Amino acid sequence: MKLYIDGLFYKGSGIGRYYESLTKEFAKRGIKIYTCIPKKLRDNFEKDFREVAGDIEPIFVDYERFSLNSIFKQSKILKQLEDKVDLFFYPHINLPLFVPRKTIVTVHDLIPFTQYWDRDEFKRKVFKIFLRRAL
Repeated sequence: MKLYIDGLFYKGSGIGRYYESLTKEFAKRGIKIYTCIPKKLRDNFEKDFREVAGDIEPIFVDYERFSLNSIFKQSKILKQLEDKVDLFFYPHINLPLFVPRKTIVTVHDLIPFTQYWDRDEFKRKVFKIFLRRAL
């Protein structure tokens, strides 16, 4: 099986650790992994994934999460991978414009829909937009 796992949150606290654990475990099981990683994290990535490097094909990109470049440039990369990859996996809800048909998304946080949301209304609306696209 060939899997794309989005790595833009690599080295982030919660989602980054989730990404790292999933990627390593899938690679240990012989699943070929394609992943986009910000270029500035290349050295960390190569060190952290040395033991499973043969099963991971990193794509080091010149953009980071939450950037406009990620929305557009990542769409282009995903289109190029669509015929190579069996399943696309996003460990977060920040999707690019183009989303392949066979995509799984993890929704980690539903607090924006509760009374405990402590940020402004604009961020809640942005979260809702991302969530609708993910569903």
